[in-house]
Formats: sequence, structure tokens, C-alpha cells
Amino acid sequence: MPADRLAALSGIPERTLRYAILELCSAEELADMKIAGRPAPMYGVAVACHLCTLARGCQQEVIYRRQRENVICLRHRRWIGTATFGPSSSQLDLSRQPEILHAAKRHRRLIRRHGQERVNYYAYYDAERIWQQWPNKIAWDEGFYRRMRIFHGDGWSVAKDGATIHAAAYPQIIALTRLLASPYWRAAAPESLLRPRRFVAELRRTVAPAYFWFPERPYGHYEPLAAWINQELQEQNGPDLADYRDAEIIYRSGDLDGLDLHAYPLEQVMRRIGASEDRSRRLAAAIRSMATTQPRP
Repeated sequence: MPADRLAALSGIPERTLRYAILELCSAEELADMKIAGRPAPMYGVAVACHLCTLARGCQQEVIYRRQRENVICLRHRRWIGTATFGPSSSQLDLSRQPEILHAAKRHRRLIRRHGQERVNYYAYYDAERIWQQWPNKIAWDEGFYRRMRIFHGDGWSVAKDGATIHAAAYPQIIALTRLLASPYWRAAAPESLLRPRRFVAELRRTVAPAYFWFPERPYGHYEPLAAWINQELQEQNGPDLADYRDAEIIYRSGDLDGLDLHAYPLEQVMRRIGASEDRSRRLAAAIRSMATTQPRP
């Protein structure tokens, strides 16, 4: 329904309606409106906490657009992050889940520290996608199993897209979000591809103890975190993950010791070891980047 017609029917000014219902606006109108920090139109439709709406005398479900941090009603300790429509039982009781409640507060602290865009539209989005693509033996740590036992008891069996799966995973996803949102840890991620690095050690300590670093492509695809690091490498330095790994082997071998790597014709050396012209340039660029950022042992 057009905004002018809705305004005539409701008696609410058209400008007020446009700010309240962004879907009424065109892309040009949205560009001129002060809506920073609000959910994008048609994104994140969710059901408000049933206990909150009942307290205000509303007997029906209230549908609204939510930001990614609005997955828990902290007042009533309810999980509202899964887009389920139905009775209040679909909104999980978190009164016995302090880790999930703590993760919600941590999520908000990350936003205050790094900003809505960096946390929700980049770090949290990537963390959730990486966690979902990890195999269960990595993603489902002891904390995850403990939270699932609180929800279901021993011997539980739940579909992977179930609400309790999402809720039990939330603390891990926020822990990974912390790493991906931090400029320090984001810079540490692609620093070395040959051995467990600071980033991987911190990830095992705080997110997934069973994580195994594997920067190969056995089936034509990188492991999810390796794929993310590959993207970071390409944005920072240009080379692909495989190029960067091979460049690091050459750089740390000692064969280039004593050379001015920024002046020496590394491209010619790479050609002599069998690399194509394009790959020689990529390897040389990666080695020069390492010479600037990584002292050799």
C-alpha cells in the first residue's frame, strides 16, 4: 500500500510512517533519511518477546525488524533469535543458561567498542557462517553439549536448524565474532600459514578447542576459516592462500638471507623454480610483504 494512502487511512503523518516502516520508502528516499544503525528494510523479521507484549496488553504476536544482537529478551530471559511463529513455547527459557545470557551482553559490548557495522554486518555474519559450515566435531564443543543437555537432558536429538541448536551455539559464535571484529586479531589471522599461530591458538582457547588448521583444498574448497583468511589475504596483499603459504616456505627457508628483498629481482627467481609469470609476481609480492611485517627466525 502506498505511503500516502496508508497515511490517509490511519491518520498518521506520511513522514512518520516512512520512518516507522522503511519498506514504504524508495532507495532514493532511504539515502536521504537518518536511519544509521537501524535494520535494513525486509531484513531480520522476528517475533517480539511474548511476555513483553503480554505485559502491554497485546494478545497477538508482534512482528518487528531486529538487529542481530536482539536474539534474547534479557528482561524475561527468553531466546527470541530464531524466526519461529507460534505459541510462546517456541521462545526458549534461558533462566538456566547463564552462558547464553552472558553472550548477549558480550555482543552488545562488542558493538559499543567496535560499532554496529563492523560487528554485526561483518564479524558476526562471518562468524555465524563459519560456525554453521564447520563439521560437528569442531563446532560442537563441550560447552555446546552442556547447554544442549540443559535444554533437553541426556540423549538429545535435534534437527540442526532447531532453536536450541542456534541458542546453544550463540556463545561460541560471539566468541568468534570477538576475534573477527578485533583489529588486532583480524591482522593476526593471516600472519603465518605454516604453523599454529596466535590467531589459531586464541581460537582454540576461546572458541573451538578441537579446531584443526588445514590450509589445503582437498575437494576444491578451503575449510571455512581458511576461506575467510584467504579472503583477508587477497584484500590485504593480493595473493591467494596457496601462494601465500608457498611464499612463506621460501621466505623462511633461509635461501634469501642477506638479500634486499625490496630491490632484488624476486620475480626472476620465482620463474626459475617453475612458477608462471603471474604467479611469480604474486609470490614476490607476498615475500616482500612478509619482509616488512615478519622478521625471519
